Amino acid sequence: MLSGIISKIKFSIADKKRRKKSQLIKKGILSSNKAYTGPNTLEIDITDYCANSCLACWIHSPRLAHKKQNLYSLDFTEIQKCIKDFKKSGIEKIQLSGGGEPLCHPEVLKILTLFKNYGFYVNLNTSLYPVPDNFAEFAVKNKIDMLTISLWAGNDEFWEIMHPKANKNHFATISKFLLELKKIKEKNKCDFPRVRIYNVITSLNYQNIEEMVNFGITHYADEMEMQAVDTITNVTDDLNLQHHQVLHVLKTLDKLRSRKDYTNEFIGPNNELDILSFEDYQEQKEYGRFFHLLAEGFSLNDDKVHISCPNNHQNFRKSWIHDHPYPAFSYEYPHEKCLKCACNFKCYPEKKSVPLTVSFMNLKGIGSFIRRINSSDNNIKENTLINKVPCLAGWIYARIKACGDIIPCCKASEMSLGNIKNDSFKKIWFGNKFNEFRQNAKLLPKTHKYFDKINCIKSCDNIGMNIDANNIYLS
Repeated sequence: MLSGIISKIKFSIADKKRRKKSQLIKKGILSSNKAYTGPNTLEIDITDYCANSCLACWIHSPRLAHKKQNLYSLDFTEIQKCIKDFKKSGIEKIQLSGGGEPLCHPEVLKILTLFKNYGFYVNLNTSLYPVPDNFAEFAVKNKIDMLTISLWAGNDEFWEIMHPKANKNHFATISKFLLELKKIKEKNKCDFPRVRIYNVITSLNYQNIEEMVNFGITHYADEMEMQAVDTITNVTDDLNLQHHQVLHVLKTLDKLRSRKDYTNEFIGPNNELDILSFEDYQEQKEYGRFFHLLAEGFSLNDDKVHISCPNNHQNFRKSWIHDHPYPAFSYEYPHEKCLKCACNFKCYPEKKSVPLTVSFMNLKGIGSFIRRINSSDNNIKENTLINKVPCLAGWIYARIKACGDIIPCCKASEMSLGNIKNDSFKKIWFGNKFNEFRQNAKLLPKTHKYFDKINCIKSCDNIGMNIDANNIYLS
């Protein structure tokens, strides 16, 4: 009881902080150029080094092997010097990703621990190449909030196609890691880290989408996101989907909804994505979820409401688990039958009150994905939407590159607004160059020469959070 009261108090304090921060962000947006608090999310490229060979990568694609680039890393001491500044600036979420593979950084575990010790929400973007020893135990022990795993495949055949110079059979290593992570989370009764699988869809792996979904379900991913490939002119153009391939993808996504393990139960009224007649604005509409693999012996009925136990008894009650971070249900079975059942010790280990809990994998961002693949074969890309929606990235997001440069959005690699090796993050974030970016991004069309270094029209990686921000702060 006492722990419940303490949890409520902590939630109340955190909720007040969130509301205050939201008010300060809105105040800045309405001013058109000033910020009164730090961004919600700070993305940090801790290293440019990568051992993988993702075919469509802008930096490490094997097709770019002839091009020399300067590769940098931020060492632990440099990050440690900045962390109090990040906290004072009001940053809530840290995303480690960027030009290289964070797990290639020799001090990555120390860096992750540092951010968690300071109370940040931490999302690690990784291709799990390599997988450090005992990394599953580390991630659970330190309650890393999210692992976003860039996979690009649903089986080893397609993983090797999309990573042609990587070690063969590494897909099996990733599979083993995810199943081990699930067991360790259950053993420690811990919900973290959550797992999001990120799949870039190209002309070489578009036929593998159903296997991607199957892999996510059987490896207990909480979310899966698909995105159209962002190509490099004259280097990876052939990876763009052609018209017949786009049609194949749309039909696959539509077909997946007919599966028994698919559910639209969590989608609100008029919020379901229409895949095959993509006429209206559907960026934020939902695709639906898939039941995770059920416990051994349990099977989902056709009505998707009842689940039969190993002795073919049906649940009589299905209840929402309110304290679960993602939608999940508990299933209760006739108690008198369970007591007499030979499977009782399996279904009720450690005096569990219910024999079965079920969680789901959410297929996210499909509206954005469909918009982009529908325009990928005629080069329209983001143009219409990007000029329609005011860009608010300058209030909610910033990125620090491995060289220390601070840039205002994902694609602004050539637009440095300062460097943390010369000035504090706080000074740069609240400074004149960032104010200029905020005003121009919000008010000017993205065809303006100010955005030439970013090339917003070709592709925008911040469009999802930007639409969310417009709905929250300007609706």
